Amino acid sequence: LSLHDALPIYEIIDRYGLSTGIETTSNSKTNLLRELETIRKQQYATNTRVRGVYSVAVPIFDAAGAVRAGLVATGSKIEKAWNHPKYVMEQLRMTAQEIELAIPAWPSLGTSDYSVIGK
Repeated sequence: LSLHDALPIYEIIDRYGLSTGIETTSNSKTNLLRELETIRKQQYATNTRVRGVYSVAVPIFDAAGAVRAGLVATGSKIEKAWNHPKYVMEQLRMTAQEIELAIPAWPSLGTSDYSVIGK
C-alpha cells in the first residue's frame, strides 16, 4: 500500500475500514498515510507491535518498477540477528533483488484491482 497514491488507499479504507484490534494500529486515515509515506521513503516496513516479536518487510518489484510481492522476516527479539534489524532488512532486500532478477516478466495485473482483498 505504501507505493499507492492516497486515493486508492482511501477507497480501500472506505470499503474495509481500519482495524482497531491492536492498541498501536493506525486508527485514522491521516496517521496511516503518514506511516505509509515513511515506509515509501525507507523502502521497507517494520513491525514491533507484538511484544517480543520483530518483523521487517521489503517489496519485490517487476521490471517496470511496480510492486508485485513482498518478502517478510519475523523473529523473536531474543535472537541475536534482531539486535541489528537493519542487517536483516539489508539481507531481505538483497534476496528480493535476486527474486526480481529471477522473474523478469510478471503477469500483468490491473493496478486498481482490489477485488482479491479480504478473500
